[in-house]
Amino acid sequence: MSNNKQQTAVEILFDRIKLKADSISMNTEKNRMVKGAYVDCLMLIREAKELAQNQEHSLSASWAKSREQTRETAMHVGFAKGFMSGLECYEDYYSELENTDLDEDEFTRNYITDRFEETYGGNK
Repeated sequence: MSNNKQQTAVEILFDRIKLKADSISMNTEKNRMVKGAYVDCLMLIREAKELAQNQEHSLSASWAKSREQTRETAMHVGFAKGFMSGLECYEDYYSELENTDLDEDEFTRNYITDRFEETYGGNK
C-alpha cells in the first residue's frame, strides 16, 4: 500500500471476497447466485466498516473527554498543593520572624533568598 496505512480485518476480508468473486464467471445460474451472495457480503462488509468507524470515533471522543477531566483534576490538585505550600510558607515565615533579632525588612529579604535557593538550588 502506498500510504503505509495498515488494513483493518474488515478491509482484508473485503479484498479477499472481491478477488474471489471477480474470478467467478457469470456463465451459469450457480455462478450468478454466488455473485449475488458476493454483493450481499459487500453490503455487510460496508456496514461492518461503518460500525468500526463509529466505534473508533466513539472511543476517540471518550478518550478526549477523559483527558479533559484528568487535566481539570490535575489543575485542582496543583492548585491545592500550591495553596498548602503557601500556607506552610506563611506559617513558617511568621514563626521564624518571631524568633529573630533582625528587623522585618532584612529578615524578609533573607527568608525569600533562602527559600529560593532551597527550591531552585541557587540556579536562576
